[in-house]
Amino acid sequence: MSNERYHYVECGLPNVWLSNGFELMETPYGQGVSIRDLQGLHRCIARVLCDKPKKLTGAEFRYLRRELDMSQKMTGQLLGITAKQVRNIEHGVTPMKEPYNCLIRHMYLANDDPNNTYAEVFERLRNLDLEWHETLQLTNSEDEDWFSNIRQVA
Repeated sequence: MSNERYHYVECGLPNVWLSNGFELMETPYGQGVSIRDLQGLHRCIARVLCDKPKKLTGAEFRYLRRELDMSQKMTGQLLGITAKQVRNIEHGVTPMKEPYNCLIRHMYLANDDPNNTYAEVFERLRNLDLEWHETLQLTNSEDEDWFSNIRQVA
């Protein structure tokens, strides 16, 4: 197994590194990468973002919106703001406000697990006590599930 990590910038986030679960290869167009269980990886990234104790960045907000397969217009309608305001949040022009920060997380978690309720999501966010790292280190286990290396701290 290689100790080489892969900087996964294709997801739109600047701080995602894969420990394994990928293969670098040469193609007629240059170096390429094949990622095992891409859908699982994207779900793992989204769930790590939902657990982030700090406010989401604009890029993280955009990542969750895209994982929900929602346009800026649809997201704005759900949040009670315009598509332009959504774009401004995503590009860092407008600071992330708390209702949008929590609501996009809830929308993702509710979409990911329809049995989640608002109370459960907000309780999860309130009780979150993770050591957060600015670099997300993601690993693919032998049974092909993606997970983060962020651990619960006592």
